[in-house]
Amino acid sequence: MALYVKQGAAGAYIKGATIILTGYLFRASLFRIE
Repeated sequence: MALYVKQGAAGAYIKGATIILTGYLFRASLFRIE
């Protein structure tokens, strides 16, 4: 059970980091186009 919770927390952290990275790269590409 503890392993499952740990995996869930890691998955949520990775998902959040991916969303933040994607948003950052998206904004950077928008600034480059302008």
